Parts: sequence; structure tokens; C-alpha cells
Amino acid sequence: MGDTTVRIRRNTQITFEELKIATGNYRRESGDLLGTMWIFYKDHPEYDQVVVVRQGDVIEVGDYRIEVTDVGQDGSVYYVEVRISRTSRNAP
Repeated sequence: MGDTTVRIRRNTQITFEELKIATGNYRRESGDLLGTMWIFYKDHPEYDQVVVVRQGDVIEVGDYRIEVTDVGQDGSVYYVEVRISRTSRNAP
């Protein structure tokens, strides 16, 4: 399976295979726009996490790699754009 890019708007969530990802709590810090991501891995709470992200961050969750390609604003709507891919590991 190849990479999938998804834009997640503020206070919404997406489901991608076993992952659910939500975003919110946007703010500026040192010129960067930051957003908070809530990441949930179905049936594996040990992988659930809440992280503050900026463009370029990479988060490993189980056998998924989530690369933050953009944290932005489109009019009054904030979003986090991510590229999700499977890693070669066999977790969980």
C-alpha cells in the first residue's frame, strides 16, 4: 500500500485503516503554526497519543508513519495535513 495524504480540519477526525486522528488547539509559537493531534489505534491503547505538531514532524504509531506535511489555515479554518504510510515493522 502506498502513502496517503489527508487534510484534517480543526475539531474533526479522520479514520484511516486502524487509526483515528483528530486535530485542534492551534496556536503560533516562534513564527510556526502548531496544532494538537489526538491519535488512536484501534484495539491498541498503548499506541494512543496526544502530540503538538508542526510541519515536518514525524510520528510513529504502531506500524504506521505519520508525516506532518503542513499545519495551515484556509480562511478561518485551521488544518493539519499528514502523509500516512505503513512501516516495515510488524507491530502490533
